[in-house]
Amino acid sequence: MTRPRAAGLAFAASFSVYLIPLVGPHAVGLLGEVFFQGEARKSLLWTATNCAVALLLQLLAAGYFYWFFGKPGWRRGILLLLAFPFVFLVTQWVYLVAIPTRFLEEPDVATEKVPWPLECTAPGVSQTNLRTPSELWVRYNSQPNQYAVLTMPGCHLANVSLPQPKFRPGVGVDFMIDLTSVTSGGRAIVQNYQTKEAKQSWWLIPGAQAGSNPSLVPLEPPAGHSGNSGAPILSTDGQWVAWLEVIPETGPPVLHRVFLQPRDPREKEQIVDLSALGPETYVLEKLDMHYEELTLWKTEQLITVGFDGQLKKEFARPAVARPQQTTYLEMGQYWLAWDAYRENDPYLVEWSLPSGSGSHRVPRGRAITSAAFDPAGKWIAVSVSTSLNIGKAQDAVYVLSASDGREVFRKYLPPYTRSPVAFLDVDFFVYSDQVGVRVLRFPE
Repeated sequence: MTRPRAAGLAFAASFSVYLIPLVGPHAVGLLGEVFFQGEARKSLLWTATNCAVALLLQLLAAGYFYWFFGKPGWRRGILLLLAFPFVFLVTQWVYLVAIPTRFLEEPDVATEKVPWPLECTAPGVSQTNLRTPSELWVRYNSQPNQYAVLTMPGCHLANVSLPQPKFRPGVGVDFMIDLTSVTSGGRAIVQNYQTKEAKQSWWLIPGAQAGSNPSLVPLEPPAGHSGNSGAPILSTDGQWVAWLEVIPETGPPVLHRVFLQPRDPREKEQIVDLSALGPETYVLEKLDMHYEELTLWKTEQLITVGFDGQLKKEFARPAVARPQQTTYLEMGQYWLAWDAYRENDPYLVEWSLPSGSGSHRVPRGRAITSAAFDPAGKWIAVSVSTSLNIGKAQDAVYVLSASDGREVFRKYLPPYTRSPVAFLDVDFFVYSDQVGVRVLRFPE
């Protein structure tokens, strides 16, 4: 075969590299499609990198096919069969791991910094996101449905007696339990979901003040209660239960009201009508019977209403962070907020606390697992974990100074640890690792 003809055939055959399949975790595509789909289109440099690697691969293919067509034969053809598995695997790694990691994950540059002394460790347990200023609810790693309340000093664990699900072969567990609301004194509301009947019920853990009767107390929801109405919450004094309900014969869109049920049978039920606030999406946050206030998350903002249903306060909206109900913490006029989700942009933390206001950018490729601030508003704790299924990012917990955003503490953890963070009492910072719950004493 003449050289010009071999070169022409080699050039044409080299385009076959764009038919190499890329097998992702959710879909299978072709190499040629990466130039027109996905996140790479948003970055000129990423697109240029994809093109450069593809052209290099095409150049190598053209060289091989020129050599093959120069003197065709099965001996030269078998080389392609032997090389293809290697080329296929390298292409998968380059386009599905190496290049995306380069543009979606920033490297960790901060050094580990652990200046605060370890006060105590509670082994074999891990944190939940449920806590009060002096109590932290934890669960046992060997029995995820077994809870305890951690208090200081000494990382004291008070076990909480709960019914335990039973596993039945071919059926699964007979029920599932989940804590939904806690308040001081070891009180909490438990959701019980019967898997076979697809039915949920609510129970009260009466707490330490229940004395000799630690048994769960059933909670009777208001008439017409729907499972879609959301979980009830306990009042700050633990003596009332609030239920968010739809007002019958309204909507769509529907209006809401909140039933306030007393635990003391001598008290009368109260109703907070939210009609004046309009047909919004609400989530119950806090019930304060002393000040007769109800705090709710209203669509995109935290608000406080009086028992007359009138708006009393709108909490500040962050300028840069995009929080949801679970990623906004308040303390009077002060607050901490962080992004609930960002596609592939860096997550942001924003705050306005007694020691100062500011914002913090999390390195790209991490999501915020948890955040908290101490009672004095001096420190901000952040826990981050990889937001990707590729890369080498470690988990980390770190603490910032609220006054200037300066990092004062950092501890790296294995990937996917996803530790919550918390401040306990006025002296302690808490996080979890593979051993258990760690409590450190921070400086005054």
